[in-house]
Amino acid sequence: MPAAPRPRRRLGAALQAALGGRADAGRALEGRAPGAGLFASDARARVFQALLDRPLTHLAGIARACRIAPPSAAWQLKVLEGRGLVQRARNGRQVRFQVTGTVDESSREVLQALRAPHAQALLAAVVDSPGLTLTQIARELRTSPQSAIRAKAPLIALGLVETLADGRIRRTYPADKLPRFLAERTASLPAAYLRVEAALRAAGESAQVTRRARGVVAFQVGQRGARREFLLRADGPLRPPARR
Repeated sequence: MPAAPRPRRRLGAALQAALGGRADAGRALEGRAPGAGLFASDARARVFQALLDRPLTHLAGIARACRIAPPSAAWQLKVLEGRGLVQRARNGRQVRFQVTGTVDESSREVLQALRAPHAQALLAAVVDSPGLTLTQIARELRTSPQSAIRAKAPLIALGLVETLADGRIRRTYPADKLPRFLAERTASLPAAYLRVEAALRAAGESAQVTRRARGVVAFQVGQRGARREFLLRADGPLRPPARR
């Protein structure tokens, strides 16, 4: 007799909002002020914010997130790297980038997995509808079952999702590591901001916190009257790219 479907796992509202791409009003803060000094360039500010949200992103991913050409993204990264605000890390044959101070070794493996093709979309689908089959996941991702399997494998290995038998089929659910990862990111956010602030000051930029809340630090960079505001969010790595 087939096993009864597993009850839906209740997840926190913050995790559901992050993976669903909701609660995104903070994105409107980007580019609200003209900026001065290093961040007078709107494209450079967008690159910096994109890496605050999604550390360990490769060049093509940064260009897509910022809606700029890859050569432009490469130039902005070179400038930020030259001032010590961005670091590069090699993952196999790929070079990935991060804002200085935002990645610690305990979270690096998960952050790298979240940058893989379809990873964020798969998590969002499973959180929104726990118990999806492989065919349903592939349909949600608009990809092949083989690509869905490749996207799911590292997430299972890291304990972010799990598959359980339901008769002759297997269903995918969020696993315990997913909310725990967000909780750990939230707890470490104040220390991460202090590292970012130190890097900004070393680069000759002034930084001032404008708002602190659970899971988010809003801060301004630049001189009075020409400041640009950025967000450092615990759930940034879980947010799917903005819908176009």
